[in-house]
Amino acid sequence: MTSMARRFDRHQLVVHLVDLRPDMGGSLPHTCAVVGQLAKHHAVMIVTDRRSLVVLRRRLPLDDLRVLILPAWLRGRPARHVAEQIVLPWIASLSRSTLVWSPISITAPRCIRRSQYAVSFHDLHTGTGGRKDKVTRRAALAARKAAVLVVPSSLVAERARALRGTGQVAVVGGGGTKVEPQTAPPFLGSTPYAICLSSDQENKGHRTLAGAVQRLLVSVPGFRLVLAGSRLEPNSLDRVYADLPTECWHDLGFVGPESLGSLLLGARFLVSASSYEGFGLAMLDALVSEVPVVATRVGVLVDHPQLLPTAVPPNDPAALADAMQSSWEDSEALNQGRDLLVAAGLTWEATAERVASALGLGHPGGGERT
Repeated sequence: MTSMARRFDRHQLVVHLVDLRPDMGGSLPHTCAVVGQLAKHHAVMIVTDRRSLVVLRRRLPLDDLRVLILPAWLRGRPARHVAEQIVLPWIASLSRSTLVWSPISITAPRCIRRSQYAVSFHDLHTGTGGRKDKVTRRAALAARKAAVLVVPSSLVAERARALRGTGQVAVVGGGGTKVEPQTAPPFLGSTPYAICLSSDQENKGHRTLAGAVQRLLVSVPGFRLVLAGSRLEPNSLDRVYADLPTECWHDLGFVGPESLGSLLLGARFLVSASSYEGFGLAMLDALVSEVPVVATRVGVLVDHPQLLPTAVPPNDPAALADAMQSSWEDSEALNQGRDLLVAAGLTWEATAERVASALGLGHPGGGERT
């Protein structure tokens, strides 16, 4: 038992990444980018299952990390349950200097001391339907059990504090990832298009975007919109965009990293019409990749309005249409997003430093948390 405890003492941070899907939203790339940076300076262990391991290999240099893999027969929700209720408490009991961090799942592990547990809330928004109440209850329980609540923006911080947890709420921001062109879907050809990278949830503003495109087609008849992102329901956006000519929009659904870079870099601009965003990683990826952006003033733009002074109010199709027309007609406009992100501290290196500080990690490479 003593040797086992020493084994875990070498890992200041145990990160719980179980029951993952490749089409998860911004929480997955945000978490992987931060964990990759933390592992450069701190002893990190990842607890995961074999199915999730396939997802993580596309986003993390796992060969440089210590990974504890659950038995092969454990997958999905059972794997998450076993990790949260058995494996993580066991690790925490062996070493009191280990911090257990749940950056994606908000199901609070049992039998872990409050001082050893941290959780991340990336947006605390679940769209529509009864599922919202269930998620809110789970989040509230995690908030009460955690010593630290890690959030990306002040908007999420407000919602986290409303859960009435007693832990410290730490706003850590995020970063942009420069995308590289790889394989583009063959239908795109050379016809100009704007790209919207978002799920089909209600807060993503697709109704506002459809209304803006309807107005835009009057003055820009050749406009074309490409949609990409995870979908809760098949063909869920057909109803939203039903009034638009079929040739002016196309929904790709979820697009993997192998095509996403080419899609983004080939667009005249990225458009985001959200009424609410916890942060907005797609926009930062576009900015750091020097792709023009048209967006509503939500998420990261509330904390850092200087990133996009041309942002428009949410739920305003007319204002969004005007901004889209300007970007469509002036697609060569200079994008200084990369420099602005650095100046605002919105890099993954700076974000990881803020996360490390919030989690109370000791000096790089070892030592106990303070």
